[in-house]
Order: sequence, then C-alpha cells, then structure tokens
Amino acid sequence: MDFLFFQPTQLKSRDPAHAPIAVFGAALAELVIRPGATVQVGLWGKGYNGDWLGVRVYRGGTRASGSPSSPVKLTRTASDPKLNLQEFQVTGLREGDTLIGVTASGHPRTEALPVYELRNTPSGFMRQAANESKLLRWSIPGICPDAIPYLALQDPKMGAMPVLKDLTIKLLMNVHGLAVHTTAGTAARSPYVMARWGCIEPWNSHNVNAHFGVAGDGTLVQFVPTTFVAYAQYSPGNEHWISVEVDNNGTAPMNALQLASVRSLFRWVANTHGVPRQVATGCLFPKAAHFDRLTTEVCERADAAITTDPYMACMSRGVSCHWWLEGTKTNGSHGCPGPGILNQLDAVARG
Repeated sequence: MDFLFFQPTQLKSRDPAHAPIAVFGAALAELVIRPGATVQVGLWGKGYNGDWLGVRVYRGGTRASGSPSSPVKLTRTASDPKLNLQEFQVTGLREGDTLIGVTASGHPRTEALPVYELRNTPSGFMRQAANESKLLRWSIPGICPDAIPYLALQDPKMGAMPVLKDLTIKLLMNVHGLAVHTTAGTAARSPYVMARWGCIEPWNSHNVNAHFGVAGDGTLVQFVPTTFVAYAQYSPGNEHWISVEVDNNGTAPMNALQLASVRSLFRWVANTHGVPRQVATGCLFPKAAHFDRLTTEVCERADAAITTDPYMACMSRGVSCHWWLEGTKTNGSHGCPGPGILNQLDAVARG
C-alpha cells in the first residue's frame, strides 16, 4: 500500500514513537461526518519520488476541491516529511463525496474514501430506538438490538426518564473494543433506578457519559449510540472504545447475570465492528501500581500483551477497562472498574 487515510488521535500521528500505531490503528475505510462540520483527516505515505502527497475531493465524478471557487476547502494543518505524515482540515464535504490521495502529478494512489453524513443527534437516535420494536432497532445507526434504550424504561412512581445531555457530536469511527467500567453503586438497583440515579442524573451533572449500562439483574441499557464518542475514560480511549457501566460497588466481581450480559455485548461489538474476541493489551502504572499484579495475572491467563504505555493500550483491540485506558494516574486515581471486574476480563473474552 502506497499510502492511506487515517483518523488523527491526540496528535500522536506526529509523535515518532507512536506514529505507526497511530496511523495503522486508526486507518479509515469511510469518513463519517456531521452535516456542515469541519473535519480532520490524516494522510500517510509519499509519492514515487518522495514528493508531497495531495488530497482531492470528487463530487458526482467532478473535482470539488483545489480552486478558490471549489465548494470543498482543504488546509494542511500539520506535516512531518520524516514520518511521511500530513493532517488536513476539510470543510464543505457532503454525503456522496470521495477523497483520494494523489501524487504531485495528480496520479491516484489510494482507494477512494467515501463520505457519509450522520444527521441525527445521540438523544435523537435514542428517542427513535425507544419508539421502535426490538426487531427494527438494528436498522438505527449505533443501536444494539439486544439493549433497552434508556428512554424506554418507565417507573410509575418516579416519573419519566430524564434525557441524557448531548455532550458531543463527535463521531466514533474506529472502534477498538469494549471498555468495562463500574458505577460504584449497587447491584440491587432496578434497571430504571440504575439508569436514572446511577447514570443519567450524575452524568448530566458532571458532563460525562457511557454507551451502555448493566443492571444487577443483567438488563442491558443503552444510553449513547455507538456511532458517537462517549466521555467515559478520557482521550484517546474515548475516540476508540465503546463503554459499558456495570452496576456494582466497585470492588466486587460482576454477578452471573451481569457477566452473561457483558459477554453478550462484547460479542455484538466484536461482530459489528470486527473486533477480535480477546483481552486487549493490559497497562501497568509503576507510579500507581494498584492493579499491576492483577493486570499481569489476567493478561497471563488470556495470553494478552502488557505495556507501560497507555497509548499502546488505547490502540490495542479486544475487551479492556477504564483503568488500562486512562493514561494519567496518581495514587488518588479512580480505581474503576475495581479488582473484581478487572479479574473477569478474560472470562468476558471467552464468552
């Protein structure tokens, strides 16, 4: 392959130590955009004679970029000739457009990168899912048909479920796996109580969220479509991982019903996004070694890799957890998902 398009993540494409995994770990097969949004796209490689590469946009077979009057504008925002990397800011894209990487002479050297538009908001998709039958939910982008949309949960005494704030319209284009979290609550709560008081109310207060939650009875609840980023474990983990909150106290393992539900969700993630059914790379934190011994044991059981580089953990694939994907650690760091759940990650992968 001469060169390819990729999703820039946390500027690691300009970090020589991480450049290869930043590029190939986030290669794009399609570019999903919000209507009218400005997007960033990376391009890796060089021309026949080591010359700069360019990007052309085509609309309906006609070039739509490259001149002052063109509807699509491209601006090179970063470049590194030693690493053969460039990043572009692109405005004016529409659904049906295609991006092609070209040599200085205009010769195409990449596959066409198609552009698709995602027009609804996260809460809009969740409202739609709540009003559809399970058989029809599969047709809604980013909706797991085995999950209950949170807006479909009802309780006659506590009233209607509040709407989760749309924190972002950032799109999740490179899914690397499932990240497991804990609510630090109690498995005795009903799905409604877990969803409202363990997730939505505190999330709306603190501007965080996750894609899914699992109640103590194993009920899988969806809060955010997996087409959108959820703010669960900081970046770059947010840009590549689907997140699930397990309702337990933060130290205990998942009960049998919860474990079965998380296993089922991981199978759906793997089948839908081409994620390998394995334990992802575990991360050790020598300065905050709370779970280093347990991480080593789990990864040894699962024949999974171990690193001390959080970026490498974020760019791995499989089933992971909050602790491994959050790069900044201190002795006071939140210990999510706790030792009980962390010790079950290999059981999730085997399910």
